[in-house]
Amino acid sequence: MPRHRKPTVLHVVEGTYNTTRHKDRQNEPATKSGLIKPKFLKGRASKLWDEYAPRLWWLGDADSHHLAVYCGLVAEYERGPDQMLAARIGQMRAFAGELGIAAARSKFNAKKNGKEKDKEGQYF
Repeated sequence: MPRHRKPTVLHVVEGTYNTTRHKDRQNEPATKSGLIKPKFLKGRASKLWDEYAPRLWWLGDADSHHLAVYCGLVAEYERGPDQMLAARIGQMRAFAGELGIAAARSKFNAKKNGKEKDKEGQYF
């Protein structure tokens, strides 16, 4: 299975963006900033959205449904982790990786003032 291309904004956050190496990215469509909460989110998944969405500033409106599905999977996991199928847990981890959260946190190198990490940066 081929690796997915990392969005330019994640390269910028990680400090790995290189204009020479990423020439083909110049025509990449820009994502509109701001996530739009889908109407189908209910209960715990909706509360998770409210918790996660403000922290995921690099996501655009096109990522809204991916985040909604991730929140639904996390809510399902919280209800009963021992009852959740391994395939569903794999889906949850895949969505986290695509969104740049959870397992992908260690890849971020967000620094404040170029030297020290901010408090939130130690968790992402």
